[in-house]
Amino acid sequence: LKTMKIDTYEKLIDQVYDHKPLIKLYLIGEPTLHKQLCEMIQYAHNRGCTTMIHTNATMLTRELASQIIDSKLDYISFSFDAATPEIYEKSRIGAKYENVLNNILGFLDVKLSKAEKTPQTILDIIKMKETESHLDKFVKFWDRPGVDEVHIQPYMTWVDEVEDRRSKAKNTLGFKPCDALFNTTAILSNGVVVPCCMDVEGK
Repeated sequence: LKTMKIDTYEKLIDQVYDHKPLIKLYLIGEPTLHKQLCEMIQYAHNRGCTTMIHTNATMLTRELASQIIDSKLDYISFSFDAATPEIYEKSRIGAKYENVLNNILGFLDVKLSKAEKTPQTILDIIKMKETESHLDKFVKFWDRPGVDEVHIQPYMTWVDEVEDRRSKAKNTLGFKPCDALFNTTAILSNGVVVPCCMDVEGK
């Protein structure tokens, strides 16, 4: 498990906070595994930065949910990626659909009980062969108090590092340029800057 040291993180925030950037506390890892996550959120918040985490919610307890909300996180997105236990557990090896569902619903309960508008809460599902016929069901299910948006995300192969499970044929229109290099900075847990958010191994 690779996690960014808090002093490395604070040095990075101290270098950029004047620009009031959006700090996404994830690259490919699971942010709730970091023991100092809420401290990191609060540090960036106190310097005027906007913060976001993207989580699979497998480790999200009500206690942690409360701490995350109290840390003044601005955005949280849940990668749930399925509308049925069968599809979910096939994609998320080792995770249990009902447990994760209850973790997310628990987060929403805590958020509503605190009467907080933040973090803005997003539910994500990846469009792929297995989920394509369940997208409407997913969107309708998460149309509930506490959820601000539901996103249907395109499937990515991480530059052909993982199996292609896209629901339609590959793009044959040629190269599509990415503008992320001009708008974002991706930083690995050791503080090394990489040119692309898909370069998670620093290759």
